[in-house]
Amino acid sequence: MKAQVLPPHRLIREIESGLYLSPGGDWVRTEEEAFDFPDLRTALTTCEQMQERGVEMLMIFDREPPGAVRA
Repeated sequence: MKAQVLPPHRLIREIESGLYLSPGGDWVRTEEEAFDFPDLRTALTTCEQMQERGVEMLMIFDREPPGAVRA
């Protein structure tokens, strides 16, 4: 078995509603629709700018790589 190291997904979620920030700036229900920030610095800066809205940054490490098939 060959393990593949993938970078974590960096998402911003509104704490109260549980909605995620989308690429277009709207709030969406699923992680798959959410904007996956390209780097940690951009995610943190955006989170700081939106702190009045009550947001948090999530880092997700356990997503399957694209095209992966679960056994």
